[in-house]
Amino acid sequence: MPDPVCPPGRMRYSFESRCRLVALVVAGASPQAAAAACGASRATGYRLWRRYREGGWAALLDRRPVPRRQPRRLSPEAEAEILEARASAHAGPLIVGGLLGRPPSTVWKVLRRHGRSRLRLPAREPVERYERERPGELVHVDIKRLGRFWTIGKAILGDRLHRSPRAGWQYLHLAIDVDRPRLGGQRLVRRLVVVLLLSFSRRRPATGSRVSSGA
Repeated sequence: MPDPVCPPGRMRYSFESRCRLVALVVAGASPQAAAAACGASRATGYRLWRRYREGGWAALLDRRPVPRRQPRRLSPEAEAEILEARASAHAGPLIVGGLLGRPPSTVWKVLRRHGRSRLRLPAREPVERYERERPGELVHVDIKRLGRFWTIGKAILGDRLHRSPRAGWQYLHLAIDVDRPRLGGQRLVRRLVVVLLLSFSRRRPATGSRVSSGA
């Protein structure tokens, strides 16, 4: 815990610490002695005391780190011109700067200063959603070909030997309801024929539905 008798060599210049320094001066201490008690320099003590005499306690609040004089800053008319071009062109600093003959960095600083650095996204059209009347009315059926093997092979052992010759293939049939993804099924078969695909589609919950197949 900080010792009030022996303050640290440098105290953080927060609003409370500024008020404490000025309160010591108001109580009768000199700015130099108050600054030494608060861990600040002599110049800081006189500067805070001057701010208090000019604006009261409100003058001790945090101020924006903006210089008092900016000789190269654009005039209010030029900034208004940039804002007007931004509103009419609805473009970024690169295009606005090209229209006005100013650097894009200058245009961006002006837009950021006035809170216009980001373009508003256009209003999106309402999403049109549809849903089938009955579950299983439109089902998407996909087929995945899977290679068969008798033992582990090159994918695990890291060599190029084929240890499962003539193992063949398996075909995984997947059926998913387009509007209700929770309704679905799968079936693993040995052959890829249309008869098995149609028989698999008949095993869905709903009857009389269409099948959308994709490979």
